[in-house]
Amino acid sequence: MKWFHNGFIGKIVVLVFAVAMHGLLAAGAYFVGEFLGSIIFADQPLLITPFAIGYALAVFVGAMWTFIYSEYAREDVKAYAAQKSQSWYVGYFYMVLVAVMGSELAGITYRAWHTIGLRDQVVVVFIGICILAITYALGKVLHAIVNSPLHVGVVRAINEVGRDIINDAVKNKKYMTAEEKKKFVRGDMSGLSEATRRRETEQLGDQQMKLKSKEQEQAERRLRKEREQATSEIGERYAGELLGYEDPASQYPFMQAQAKDLRQARSNGLGAKDSRN
Repeated sequence: MKWFHNGFIGKIVVLVFAVAMHGLLAAGAYFVGEFLGSIIFADQPLLITPFAIGYALAVFVGAMWTFIYSEYAREDVKAYAAQKSQSWYVGYFYMVLVAVMGSELAGITYRAWHTIGLRDQVVVVFIGICILAITYALGKVLHAIVNSPLHVGVVRAINEVGRDIINDAVKNKKYMTAEEKKKFVRGDMSGLSEATRRRETEQLGDQQMKLKSKEQEQAERRLRKEREQATSEIGERYAGELLGYEDPASQYPFMQAQAKDLRQARSNGLGAKDSRN
């Protein structure tokens, strides 16, 4: 549920939704760009499509700035205008906003003009205006979410800490004594720390037992390997004494290859040591 009730995820969803809405409006601006390009580049038809794409991108970027990031620019422009006593800078700012909104309205109007039937034209205009209103409102909402007052974050942090305390109590309740449970019900949280310490101590003990068991298993494996190696050396030496040779395999053709491998292993310190050393 944290994926749904998450402030950061909510901001991302709002931003993605706003980008999608501006993308729809930019698609309408593309056809306006084609119309303008067919007039401006009447003698260069290959430039019409690139011009239309560039116009749509320009409208998209301008709309994103106007509806989402303009709140920050508004504060800067107003502060600069107040400092310099030049209020027309605020007018320039609003001029840009109106121009961008006009370009998006032009896209809506152009698509409505090419729609057949009055009813369909009204539907296209109505949907376009709704999308434009949504993008404008989303920009304001996103600005308010990102710049929420400090006390909102404080209250949210207190609530999250309270949930963590309750989750710890649920996890550690079996480690709490009856007296500590009574205190917790009355609002005394002192027993929760002691229960947490008991749980961590038990987990640490379990980890140490697992580590000790693993080390014991490795020691038994080494001991078994050493025992097998010692048994092999004893059998080898006993066979040599019975046959009267230091290396009995050297007297049997079918064992000469094995004897050679054994001597090579001994020289590398990997095989059984000579019983006389």
